[in-house]
Amino acid sequence: MISTSQIIEMINKDRYPENWVQKALSILNNDHAQLVYSDCGSVQSDVKSELSTLKIHQESVKKSGGNILGFQELITSLEAMTDQENSTQINIVGYRSDDGLKGKFFFSNDYSLLLGGLIINSNRVKKLRTPPNWDGSQEMIDKYNSQG
Repeated sequence: MISTSQIIEMINKDRYPENWVQKALSILNNDHAQLVYSDCGSVQSDVKSELSTLKIHQESVKKSGGNILGFQELITSLEAMTDQENSTQINIVGYRSDDGLKGKFFFSNDYSLLLGGLIINSNRVKKLRTPPNWDGSQEMIDKYNSQG
């Protein structure tokens, strides 16, 4: 397993847009940040599987109008690895902070290389409440939730 301070040291500010670096450091430096995979700290996967999953997830995010920082850089990094061997193992470490930011950081099998990361602002979408006697319309949901 890799420590938070080691991840911070590995972030190459020239490789990612400044807003990605700022958000990543915000998560990693948050005193209340928690590991997503708390039982083991990280999960292991292979490049081919993660690349397929990321491409599907990227399309879903585009269609929903969402924004997750780091998609293209991570996909480019993983695609470069597929030239070597599709079964290459990678490690994924996830964090969530109390300010609504989540981060997934992808590493080589031995944690010697940070391949990329995704930064998600989970507070972006307001949770809507369903009104009593809802008629199934979006208008009724919007009206009910705008009343505070």
